[in-house]
Amino acid sequence: MKLKIAELSDIDQVLELHYKYQVDSIDEEDKKDGFVTTPFTKEQLTDLISKDQGLFIAIKDKKVLAYVIGAASWQFWSIWPMFKYMIKDLHNLEYLGQTLSIDKIIRGSGALEEIFDFTI
Repeated sequence: MKLKIAELSDIDQVLELHYKYQVDSIDEEDKKDGFVTTPFTKEQLTDLISKDQGLFIAIKDKKVLAYVIGAASWQFWSIWPMFKYMIKDLHNLEYLGQTLSIDKIIRGSGALEEIFDFTI
């Protein structure tokens, strides 16, 4: 298996794989194993690859078997209400016993978005 940053020529296969596990199109018996809720368009993935190099894929025998969207810009994620909600509710989330948050003194200042953008 080969891991690489996705290229524009990989988009159709990524979308095909994504559609297979999208909540609106996944086979009912597969839902118990998990699914994705955020739909993506060819144009959005084109922007993600062209502007952020934020799509990573695993390929075997010329077939995309997995993909990960890395730290894309806040502008990319902000079009989906779910991600706006997740950021707003960040102070209620924990991972390994640690609250996922930023210091109160900079909340609402745009620092989180800045850090997010910096990662690309």
